[in-house]
Amino acid sequence: MSTRRETSERKLALEQELRRECETGLLRPGSPAPSVRELAVRYGISPNVVRQVLGNLLEDGLLYTVPRRGTFVGDARKANRDELYLLILPQNPGPQYTQLKVGFERRISELGCGSITMRRDDALARRRLRELPSFAGLFDHAYRPHDGPCWGADGSLPRVGYGAWIEDPAHTDVVTYDNAAGGKLATQHLMEHGHSAIAFLAVHPAGSSGGQHLWSPEREQGWREAMQTAGWYDPSMAFRPEVLPGPDHEDIIASTAAAAEALLARRDITAVVTPNSLALRGLLRALQRSGRESKLWPAAVTFGANSITETSTITEVFLPWDEIGSAAATLLWERKRGRVEGPPVRRLVPVRLISRLTSRAGWSDVAPLVLTAFRDP
Repeated sequence: MSTRRETSERKLALEQELRRECETGLLRPGSPAPSVRELAVRYGISPNVVRQVLGNLLEDGLLYTVPRRGTFVGDARKANRDELYLLILPQNPGPQYTQLKVGFERRISELGCGSITMRRDDALARRRLRELPSFAGLFDHAYRPHDGPCWGADGSLPRVGYGAWIEDPAHTDVVTYDNAAGGKLATQHLMEHGHSAIAFLAVHPAGSSGGQHLWSPEREQGWREAMQTAGWYDPSMAFRPEVLPGPDHEDIIASTAAAAEALLARRDITAVVTPNSLALRGLLRALQRSGRESKLWPAAVTFGANSITETSTITEVFLPWDEIGSAAATLLWERKRGRVEGPPVRRLVPVRLISRLTSRAGWSDVAPLVLTAFRDP
């Protein structure tokens, strides 16, 4: 005799499996659906529970019935074709947003649904004029705390935000990079190149949660864990600005350059992890001002250098923006179908390391090339 919990778990497993088979084509559209008796035996649940699951799939259009003939597999793409999902981008999107848009729209199309991508002001203006259609979900990548309200608090439809930029936390799922894993990956890469005195140049000040720069303390966490595991952790090797910089790029560069001056006073440091490319610019600015010979420059790994320059010289933890878009689309679709229920969830997208010039031994011979790629504004 199954317990109530076991029955609930088996019912959920049955529904998830049938949905997956319908949506991926393993159950071919137009073919007979598995019988109630067959499914009841396979999953060890009663025929009534099986009928409840089949009823859910009938409501969603994944199955359909023909009188006096039986239940058949529907076309999942047709069942979803009227669903529209909205992606809102900032007014002045950077190059990475092209990748994010492609990932989002491609995944929505794979799920048989439609998408619309709009910039923030256009989306809000058309919403006020009631010129927008009904949406099944919203990926809000336009909200920034310093810009004021965006879409507003709205729990009426599934909603996903990115990182720490969440306008309506009570109703918004989150996709972001696995920043702690990235910090660890960058540090371990430098260790593999023979470095043990590895510093971290943060964007956030001591005692700060990072605010909209949440990725900075998260990436520092990964650096710290890697150093602790190796037995080389020293709290004084983390260098931070005195105050949290604003959103302006020059604010970040200037504040990290000031923190880097203390870092460069430590001659024992041979490598640095910076949490983004602007922090790396701050380090390079401090190096140039210091007059230190390039052959004495520390090795460096940063995050997302590809989004700053087309010249590929910097060893970076690569941030796959298309996968952020795809993860957001999947999460919206799952929330719409009740596969994700309850409080907002946070999904992490894996990162990867790309080894280039700045982590190898003796990279000083290519310092002019790196500086050309990262011209100080």
